[in-house]
Amino acid sequence: MALRSSFSTFDKHASYWLIAILLLALALRIYKLDAYGIFLDEKFTMVISQGIVMDGANQKDIFLQPTFTPQEFWKAKTLQDFFEANARGDIGNSPAYYAIVHSWMQLFGISDFSARFRFCHIQYADCLIVILFCQSVFQIQTFSPFEQFYCGH
Repeated sequence: MALRSSFSTFDKHASYWLIAILLLALALRIYKLDAYGIFLDEKFTMVISQGIVMDGANQKDIFLQPTFTPQEFWKAKTLQDFFEANARGDIGNSPAYYAIVHSWMQLFGISDFSARFRFCHIQYADCLIVILFCQSVFQIQTFSPFEQFYCGH
């Protein structure tokens, strides 16, 4: 009977531990998220989502100058520019995806951090959804450290 009461005490505190572990996981995912520059697919996604054609066809005024500022490069584009960038920069994503990315960048700014945080945010939410699903459907109240680690990958 003493063993059973220790389990019920653990179950009371399991949700607190789970929240603490999830917050730690989020903090570790966010820590130095933008320490390295964006890479190939991230660059393509950021550029196309802002309506910039990959070969610079709709930015000839900038590329003819010897230097240009980030504000000149990221200046606002028209809807026609957005569709042209989607048509020319076909890397396998739909215009709806680029519209979502465009809205995200308008909301959180154009930066390496905001480009990566979108996926970090989704991965963290997926982990939480899996845990809540398993608790409600399978009546699983606790998860082993291995299951928590696997959920984040």
